[in-house]
Amino acid sequence: MSKIPWRPCISARPRLLYFGVETPVRSVEVYQEYAITENAFGYVHSLDVSDLTNPVQAAFNNVMGNPSNEIHVSQSDGQVHATGAQYFARLGIEEDGGLTTTGLRDFDFGSGAVFGTETIAYVGYAGAVYILDLLLPGFPPSAIIDTGGVTDLVVRDGYAYVINSDRFQVLDVSIPNNPAHVSNLPLDTSLRDIVVSDGYAYLASRIDGLKVIDISDPENPFEAGTYTDVFAITWQTKVAGSHAYLAHSANGLTILDISDLSRPEHLASTGSLTETRDVAYQAGLVYTADGTGGLRIFDVAGPSQPLEIGTIGGFNGWRLLVDGDLVYLIDAVPNDYYFLRIFDVSDPTMPVELFAMRFQENEVMSDLTKYDDYLYVAGDNAGVRIIDVADPLLPMEVGSYDLPDVTDLGVEGGTALRGGIRCVRRGPLPSQPGGPREPAVRWQLRGDGHERVPPRCDG
Repeated sequence: MSKIPWRPCISARPRLLYFGVETPVRSVEVYQEYAITENAFGYVHSLDVSDLTNPVQAAFNNVMGNPSNEIHVSQSDGQVHATGAQYFARLGIEEDGGLTTTGLRDFDFGSGAVFGTETIAYVGYAGAVYILDLLLPGFPPSAIIDTGGVTDLVVRDGYAYVINSDRFQVLDVSIPNNPAHVSNLPLDTSLRDIVVSDGYAYLASRIDGLKVIDISDPENPFEAGTYTDVFAITWQTKVAGSHAYLAHSANGLTILDISDLSRPEHLASTGSLTETRDVAYQAGLVYTADGTGGLRIFDVAGPSQPLEIGTIGGFNGWRLLVDGDLVYLIDAVPNDYYFLRIFDVSDPTMPVELFAMRFQENEVMSDLTKYDDYLYVAGDNAGVRIIDVADPLLPMEVGSYDLPDVTDLGVEGGTALRGGIRCVRRGPLPSQPGGPREPAVRWQLRGDGHERVPPRCDG
């Protein structure tokens, strides 16, 4: 995509804005150099993330209704499919990040889950899946198939996999104007989310934890495995080989044998004086962020008898990341300051703290990930912070973008993305004197047109 040259200048950190009003984010997807978001009020934004030190809002589109529900971006043609209280909307992403409304369909009281292709959109509405023909004006439904509710849906290889509160369904949508029920699997649970991969559907349940459905035969799906523990909350999970390691609240570190997905076996739980909130695995060792217990390190060579070999306390372990001989940990102090702490664990029996960085007052930090020499920290109310950790004894913040409600993120390849809230694309760090440039709004979109916002200073 063509780019408008940037001029370095000093300005306030921008926020994701709609006519000057900060907007909370509901969902996010990435297309090429842009993150596409839908906020809670139904406005769709594009964010230029080609430079990680200078992510900027490119445009917004106000066609959607309040509240929003979900967006899905078709990677083949860059079309945004968005649902909300009033409409299903299709938006085109322009080369400069502008968002042009290419079509609408009115829904009386709110459309829900959505999945779109170049020619078809699948929308959950009024207890059914509406299959919309995107080649015709007004996007009329080519078919409507009752599913008794739609919480989430995914389309793969001519099949739509649909969940509602208590069942998993498979639809044959290979002929869009003649869909057919293929199978219906009742599940006595509260389903929230679905992921389809390699012949399995993974279902998130608020009651029963994780359910794994074998869909190798779409006509006969069956529950291949489940793990339920109603006595503790699982905050995070890591898998290595045939074992799953759970940050299991008051149960501490919980280890499961998952060599047989149909019968996950509980091997051990270490317990916690408060609650274990995060877990990481590396080379036979498991690291946990253990609340007021700080950082704990376990040798799991004998997974049924994990051995605690190292610990360091005096802080509140919240989130952690392990990279080689270093552990990066968020220390959460409720109603006070949050810290980034860096530990040397080259000798895991004697972890040593190297550095502690304090964030601003009332900034809540929710997650962290690392790419090359840069640490990306998701601030629940403080946006994305980018920290140079090439020297762990002297980390330095080099970039940021203030966005509301950033709770999770990750980095893969050239793009930072996670959990459905916000993303930042990795780009080259500027090397000129003065360090990274402050972000500045470049474009705003009003209605169906766009208006360029000029730079605020000449730098």
